[in-house]
Amino acid sequence: MDTGIQIGDVATWIAACVAFVSAVYSVWWPMRNKPEASWYIMKTDGPSSPARLAGLFGWHTHDGKTDPDEVLILHNDGDGPAFNVDLDAIGADVRIIQQTENSQGQSIIMESPNIHLVQPGDTFRAVLWYEESDRTALCIHWTLQPTRLGKRVYHQMPLKGEFEDQPRRPIPEPRDHAPNLTWYRISHSKMASWIRKRFPPLRSDNPKSQKQDPQ
Repeated sequence: MDTGIQIGDVATWIAACVAFVSAVYSVWWPMRNKPEASWYIMKTDGPSSPARLAGLFGWHTHDGKTDPDEVLILHNDGDGPAFNVDLDAIGADVRIIQQTENSQGQSIIMESPNIHLVQPGDTFRAVLWYEESDRTALCIHWTLQPTRLGKRVYHQMPLKGEFEDQPRRPIPEPRDHAPNLTWYRISHSKMASWIRKRFPPLRSDNPKSQKQDPQ
């Protein structure tokens, strides 16, 4: 009985391996080269107040804070957009600010909870008040595209003190899983409503579900 490996078998295995490698590569390569946002921070620096340097003299926050310790200009120097961008900080209080015009055409500064979209090359500003801490870091949070997946990421950027090295790519945040659309449609269909009415769930407070004690 011939138990040797035939040339046809070897060719089949080689073709299968090539197909597998090609499939993995076709999935990995687009993910590896997917455009992503990246951040660069510029600090206002000089002998004058940071608020004066950034054109914010006379501005104050909604809760009365004035003259921030630092005004930051954040650049998206990556090759991809960032959606729903917001900030928080370690060892500091941070606010996003935007310059706009009022109904009289006057330029005003307003606080913003987030920035809806920061395209590659775009900038926005934030103000910072340092707390009594030896370490300060800015955390930038944003949503990746496609935004319908709701994938949030963040990147931590040290401003003062020592922090552990951060990965080059943003770190995924825990996701809030919404109900599956298909299951939602099924559970809210007319058939599901009819079944719930026809066969209501038994509850402990339902008299029909309670057994009568024998007399």
